[in-house]
Amino acid sequence: MLAGRSCISLACGKDRHVALALRNGEQMSGMVSADTLVLPWLVLLNMVVEHHGRRGLLLFPDAMAGEDYRRLRVLLRNS
Repeated sequence: MLAGRSCISLACGKDRHVALALRNGEQMSGMVSADTLVLPWLVLLNMVVEHHGRRGLLLFPDAMAGEDYRRLRVLLRNS
């Protein structure tokens, strides 16, 4: 079942570091990949995760509060 691997929490840190908390309790951390796509209506967050290879996370504007979504887009675009 894929729902257990869905993301419930996202934290962005310094130097393009990202940490994810998954629905099944697993934690993942890695680095934002250069091929991450940032658009006003969509963020495709690609990351390189140790021991897991690559992971993609698709975020729509209604996935989080509007101001948080805007700050995430600005952070990803400017880093």
